[in-house]
Amino acid sequence: TKKEKDAHHDQKCLVGLARCYIKVGEIKKGVTIATRLPGKEIKEECAKLLEALKQWPEAAELFEKAECWDSAAIAYIKIKNWVKVGDILPNVTTPKIHSMYAKARESEGRYKEACAAYMKAGEWENAIR
Repeated sequence: TKKEKDAHHDQKCLVGLARCYIKVGEIKKGVTIATRLPGKEIKEECAKLLEALKQWPEAAELFEKAECWDSAAIAYIKIKNWVKVGDILPNVTTPKIHSMYAKARESEGRYKEACAAYMKAGEWENAIR
């Protein structure tokens, strides 16, 4: 129907608008639009644009909304948001990310969290220390 075509067209326009806002530096507007749009693909695409611009907090947020857990964790690590990394860590599959988190927790004296992350990373010797 015409309404469905119009809605689909409007959605495509908003996707383009979100990308354009991010590319021209209107980060907040672009992220707001991308967040409101359904679907994970646009969120991931905008997060990658933000990552290229080194806009780590916004990239992390969109990666998380897109359920790109490894990318979200890396972005949160870049801004040292260990609480958010810890929140999404159960979804992260890359051992290197678990290792990075473990080292950060260990340096802060949070040995229980560090040990669990080292074990998840397969770094048994570090977990034992």
